[in-house]
Amino acid sequence: MNSLKYKPTILPTSQRSHGLDKMRCQLADNAVLPPGQRLCSQRKSQSMRLLSKFNQRDNNFNLMRILAAVTVLINHCFPLLGYVEPLGDMLGLTLGTISVDVFFVTSGFLVTGSLLAKKSAFEYICSRVLRIYPALIVVTLFSVFIIGTSLSDLPLATYLPHPQTLHFLISDATVLAGIEMNLPGLFADRPFTAVNGSLWTLVYEMKMYLLLLLVWAVSAKQTRGTIRTWFRVENILLGLCLSSGLMLVIKSCLGDEAGHLNRFIFLFFSGASFYSFKKYIPLSHRIFLCIVVTAGIAFLFGKTVFSMLVCLAIPYTVLYLAFIPNGIIRQFNKMGDYSYGVYIYAFPIQQSIGAIYPKISVSQLAISSLTLTFIMAAFSWHVIEKPVLSNKNRTIESLQWLLARLTLRA
Repeated sequence: MNSLKYKPTILPTSQRSHGLDKMRCQLADNAVLPPGQRLCSQRKSQSMRLLSKFNQRDNNFNLMRILAAVTVLINHCFPLLGYVEPLGDMLGLTLGTISVDVFFVTSGFLVTGSLLAKKSAFEYICSRVLRIYPALIVVTLFSVFIIGTSLSDLPLATYLPHPQTLHFLISDATVLAGIEMNLPGLFADRPFTAVNGSLWTLVYEMKMYLLLLLVWAVSAKQTRGTIRTWFRVENILLGLCLSSGLMLVIKSCLGDEAGHLNRFIFLFFSGASFYSFKKYIPLSHRIFLCIVVTAGIAFLFGKTVFSMLVCLAIPYTVLYLAFIPNGIIRQFNKMGDYSYGVYIYAFPIQQSIGAIYPKISVSQLAISSLTLTFIMAAFSWHVIEKPVLSNKNRTIESLQWLLARLTLRA
């Protein structure tokens, strides 16, 4: 039997060189380094960009938002009992302010991702409406017909048909044109007479949603050459972020306080820019530590500088904490998203407890209101928010079908 002769395949020089380089890389990665170091090296390289860590479900956003909502609740306990908010005089801003900033950065990041994924103004608007309004309408009804009818100084025959009651119902359930803070005869002798003082931030939140939609629409209309390049959505978002951030710095240098709109535009569109440029954004322990240390040093230069630098530092800090820490804390996502319910129910519940027990202490108000608020937040999530969101796609499809039928008839 004739033996088979082996004839090696001779590759061109360029391919041999490429193959040798590839083999050297594999040997360096798999043979030179011990297994533990190889794994560490791979994780380190993967963690260098936000894109590699981005996951719509597996992150810490729910945990961060619930902590922010609880912080706002605790912070409100002081002024609602007539005390000065802690750290306000010393730092120039409160923990409640920082918590609201966290909401805007988070919202900018996630909502931008939703819009750019759907690429539909109709779906975007429907998604925002279905997320915000069902729970908002219920808490408004709760404030008017449960709290108001129980605690108002006015008789029901006067309270219910009162023009301010109707105005409260309409404005607080829509928030687009501002909100009504008071109900007739309710909390008139409290340090703050507002029924739900937390809702004012939703007015700005809705404005950010509309501005983001406008940016996307303007970008989508550009179809040619250089104009299209300059008006790409990510470039406009970055422009809004940088220009509003520059205004914050200028006002701080001049000793002026930045307005809410300026601050919220910067925070929201920082989050939006982080999403748009996520494949370029490094998530680095060193950058995070440098930001924290710089913010701490800024305290030595006065409250205005410290407040400004904290605002500038929050966007990166939020995204870092949302994606880098992992492990058991990620299990929190299984509980559901109670943060919105906590945020919108806390203030009226705190006001009600304070009205019933006017001599209550700050700690007692914090514990009792936190307990009742979590009960209402759980109700809001499981009975209202989650069912609406679970049927969101079906609802949007039905609305699209209805809109198409109405368009054909017209």
